[in-house]
Amino acid sequence: MCDGLPIWPQVYYCLRAGSRETGLEILVDALQAGCTDASVILIEQCLRASLTAGERGALPEMLLERLVQEYGLSVQRGEDPYERACYVVLGRLDPAAGDKLALPDSDYSLLFYSIEDYLWLRLSIVRLDTDERAPESLRMYELPMKCIQEEVRRFGPAHFDPQGDTPTFYAFVLLLTGQFSAAIEYLDGGARAIAEATHVAYILYYYGILREPGGVDAGAADGANFCFDYAELLWRYVTRFSRTDATAAAVYLFTLRDGVVRKELLQRLVLETKEFDLLLGTKAFRDDGRGGRQAGVLQELWPLGGRDGTVGGSWMSVVADAARAADEAGDRASAVQLYDVAGARGKVVGILIDRLSAELTSRNTASRDVTFKEAMKYRQGLENDRMHRPLERMEGDVLLGQLLPSLDLLLGMGEFFELIWEKQFERAWELLDKMDFLPRTDGQLVSKISELKVGGGVWADAVCDRVPEIVLGAMEVLAGLHGMQRRSGREIGGSGLWSTQTLRTAAKTLVNFSGMLPNVSADVSARLVRLDVLMN
Repeated sequence: MCDGLPIWPQVYYCLRAGSRETGLEILVDALQAGCTDASVILIEQCLRASLTAGERGALPEMLLERLVQEYGLSVQRGEDPYERACYVVLGRLDPAAGDKLALPDSDYSLLFYSIEDYLWLRLSIVRLDTDERAPESLRMYELPMKCIQEEVRRFGPAHFDPQGDTPTFYAFVLLLTGQFSAAIEYLDGGARAIAEATHVAYILYYYGILREPGGVDAGAADGANFCFDYAELLWRYVTRFSRTDATAAAVYLFTLRDGVVRKELLQRLVLETKEFDLLLGTKAFRDDGRGGRQAGVLQELWPLGGRDGTVGGSWMSVVADAARAADEAGDRASAVQLYDVAGARGKVVGILIDRLSAELTSRNTASRDVTFKEAMKYRQGLENDRMHRPLERMEGDVLLGQLLPSLDLLLGMGEFFELIWEKQFERAWELLDKMDFLPRTDGQLVSKISELKVGGGVWADAVCDRVPEIVLGAMEVLAGLHGMQRRSGREIGGSGLWSTQTLRTAAKTLVNFSGMLPNVSADVSARLVRLDVLMN
């Protein structure tokens, strides 16, 4: 007794609460009060030795052997379950492994009936690989962590959550027994709690407990407990809300240490959400008209990634990679916006040229209207920038300067075909004459053909591909003007520009020109000849 209370329950509950110092004070007080019990003297020595040895310090060999011997001689057959529990906890030998520190079933029923109490006992006596070993004669009674882990897995989730209303409890037990990967996998799969799985994984990943599959020693016995693909789980989690909250998704992705993986997932986030303004920033203009960009989420978060050389040095590297990926996947609309953010204006113009060429003769379609409006807006933006800095300084290469004439031509041709469809042949021919794209006389045939050399001429390949349709459109204009003259009985405009002979000569030149083109279809050739015959 100590202060009128039994000693062993007090000491046991101090151990159970993790306060060995308080338990030692109780024993010291009892001894100072005149207690001469041999067990009290021995446990006081054991507690003092364990505190001196550190948090997981093992008892010295001689003291441990004395404790085991005393337990077998008197304590094991005694009537106090709390005293036996103190011996077992301080001895750190498995009571289920033999008779050295065995506990009767009644002690388990009294002190270790609940899962928490039983698990506490097992974890209190476990010996980790880094712990001091027991004496040779007692090593067979040691309890390694892998035995506890196997025991937990053998019981399974049905034992720890029989009603199915606390699915996270089994994951908690797995975590306590060092089965980190299994805990996350259970939360993600068995418990269908991907949010909890992700946040548990993040905490373990942050403190370096979880490592990527390539960062764990394959030969380590417990390597599987620390090996987990955090990036894969994180991506599956953020895709649940990335389209509605791309900012939060980006913040989560910046928890990844691997710069290459982080960059790849940020690129996927940009492409899949298409939140370009939010993630990459928006254009802003100062009072003097000069353009700039208002920072987006990636630019704001980029310093959180640290100085990782694998990232490529700038958030712009994510934009450039995303632009190339969108371009290769055929998502030209996204590629245009991304190349523009990355400053690759030549790439933007190249894509716009391809899109304009594809929609050039598509009459009364919404996609054509959108494409031409987008291209016109971008061209006006280039012109505004050009007022403040030379064209060659707007991009590091000469691609932009090479492609701008083709962009301007296709924009003009778009208006040209609209005039044809509206039967405004006079304005259409004036516009075509102003663009100086087709030969006016046979003397210009060779020079104009050389300009249309695919891969090395003046014009982009997408322009060269549409030359037959442009020639056919020009013939329709000439035929329309010729028909107007015949119906009115006089020359249009009263000048040589619209004379019958001039129109017929221009038509003959176009027919000759089409014969020199390498990619004219039989249908276009037949229609050209038919229009020429009608005019003559």
